[in-house]
Amino acid sequence: MISFLVENPLFTYEGTFIFQGKIGNLGNALIGRQGGKNRVHFLDGTVIEFEFPFLKMGGVLYGKRVLQWIDSLEFNDKKNGLTARMEFS
Repeated sequence: MISFLVENPLFTYEGTFIFQGKIGNLGNALIGRQGGKNRVHFLDGTVIEFEFPFLKMGGVLYGKRVLQWIDSLEFNDKKNGLTARMEFS
């Protein structure tokens, strides 16, 4: 597991992650993700939390090389009661 911290005068970005992956489609696709919570802290106390979705790279051995996000990405702002969800297919 890796922890990180990025500081900026306007915000702080921090979190932890671990790389996860597997081989699919008879070895012609790699599926992986950077699992773990990510948080962006703003000066007004707002914290946006999210976790990266899975990423699929097809065409590793043959065919057209394609890179795509799969599953979904959800952002949560508990202070303001806001949630945003992006669906990938």
